[in-house]
Amino acid sequence: METEALIETNARQEVYEVFKEYFGEDRVDLQSEGVLIVYFPTVTVTNEKNESIVITDLYVRVKISSEGLIDGTFGMTRGSYTVSQVYYNYIHSHALGIPEANEWSKVCLGRGPIIHTISILSTECDLERWELFCFELDKYVTVESEIGIPYHHLREVSKSAFKEVSLDLKYTSVRASYIEFPIVLGPFLPYLINKDVLKFTQNGNHWYIAQSFTEYISALTEALKEYIIETNLDPQMFLGTEILKKGLYKNDKFITKKSIRKSVNAYGLEGRIACTFKGNIIRVSITNDIVDIDDSRDLIVEPELANFILYKILNVLNYGSIKRNEDSSAEEDGTVII
Repeated sequence: METEALIETNARQEVYEVFKEYFGEDRVDLQSEGVLIVYFPTVTVTNEKNESIVITDLYVRVKISSEGLIDGTFGMTRGSYTVSQVYYNYIHSHALGIPEANEWSKVCLGRGPIIHTISILSTECDLERWELFCFELDKYVTVESEIGIPYHHLREVSKSAFKEVSLDLKYTSVRASYIEFPIVLGPFLPYLINKDVLKFTQNGNHWYIAQSFTEYISALTEALKEYIIETNLDPQMFLGTEILKKGLYKNDKFITKKSIRKSVNAYGLEGRIACTFKGNIIRVSITNDIVDIDDSRDLIVEPELANFILYKILNVLNYGSIKRNEDSSAEEDGTVII
């Protein structure tokens, strides 16, 4: 019995040696219960129309029995994605979708040669056949086969997350009950009023804004950018939550991009455990691949939110505890009560 167990252990180890020989020891990890993981740092996936996409930190899981046979097929996960890939739920064209933590996505094998090789390796431990499997796996991850009917088409990834929209730059009435005021902006309102960058006029007992909307939103945006720097906050937090919009001014409009699909929450995914490789926990990271429209670097506070901020300020000026005159926008001690 001990001899049989040794033979079985050696069979699994021999398969592992084949993988190490083909991919390199730094890219292969044999874990407990015969779980073998192959790491692909960067892969360019290409289809028959010569369209392509680059994916990074791809991990493929193959399970090897003690007899050196393949157990099932294989699964995929990734350690890093772009925002567009996350929104399209894209891990690979032939993978079902981004898996949960420490899980592996199902893959479609189509009609490629690898499915025949897997069929043989499920009943026979043939090291030359395992070497062929390595070759076919190496090829498989680089191909999106239209004939194989992919779960996801790579050409759809770049346009999956956003569409171009025009935002009106004008004052509008505010339905306060329909807007959720970002908590992060709570301390910003006193800061904004004390900066005294907004211009107001008084008619009777009421204060009104004395700037065009474009002038107002520009002053508001610059104040927020200064506030972010002075309080050492992460600008991405304001871009990611769309408090700040990036785009281009054009004919009293602001051309920007709007999210149209969020199949997976990017912020919930980031930091999630993807897998363990060579004893290291691999956590998901996400990079922003959204290109500025016309290479613009213009930033504005989202117009609907800008109108809501003005609504709150005017409520304070007209009904709150602030005392304002032509020389001062704050109380005598220099503070503003919101």
